[in-house]
Amino acid sequence: MRSCLALSITYLLTANVQAGILTFDQAPNGSTPTDNSGLGINDAYHINGVEVTFGFDTIADGTWTADTPAIFEQVGDSDSGNGFQSYYAGGGHDVARPGASSSLGDFFLRQPNAIGAFPEALVIDYDQNISALSGEIWDIDTGSFPSYEQWLVSAYTASGALVDSTLSPQGLRQTDINSLDGLPWTFSLSGNGIRKVTIEFVGTTSIVGLAFDNFNPTAASAVPEPTSFAILGLGALSLVALRRRRMGVSSGTPQAS
Repeated sequence: MRSCLALSITYLLTANVQAGILTFDQAPNGSTPTDNSGLGINDAYHINGVEVTFGFDTIADGTWTADTPAIFEQVGDSDSGNGFQSYYAGGGHDVARPGASSSLGDFFLRQPNAIGAFPEALVIDYDQNISALSGEIWDIDTGSFPSYEQWLVSAYTASGALVDSTLSPQGLRQTDINSLDGLPWTFSLSGNGIRKVTIEFVGTTSIVGLAFDNFNPTAASAVPEPTSFAILGLGALSLVALRRRRMGVSSGTPQAS
């Protein structure tokens, strides 16, 4: 039953993977990043016909201008203070919840400092207008209720006009099975003339770590929201129960009414 559920979760995470998604498992030049190395604010990815750069605004002057590199964080339990910690992965650092590791991949982007106070925003810049985008923020939870993690993702035109925005759910306690501990929150934005995207921390906890991954710079995502994991899990359990009932009927085993 557990293997069936894990397989179902893995299918959900990989069924909609398509070309044109930045997994950050490669640097813009095609090389494999090294853990804790910087992604230069002028080092552009060329994907889906656009040029896109990433960096953090640490000056907080209201212009949403990247001035500090984002950092490549390697997935795995060798680095305990920079990415995130997953209760449902046995307390491992930068490790997805069981069944979700194929989606997290080998690297993600994080803030320039270690877990703690968060800088102004992750800023994503385009060289031309686009009309849709999507991505993932992993492990939105909290370890000290009632404080919580929460993120605001916004898209702007070249002149700074807001096009679209979306707010993540408030993080639940790590031990809550319904939390996003070790799981992704998928966001999508759309509208005409998008040229800049920001990811701001708007939660209340002071212990913050961003894990940004699987960014599609030109299309909205069809990947199910985390609530779909529970729905699919129920479906998987139903299939197991149905199979057992059929086996019981074929073998002459009495069935409960």
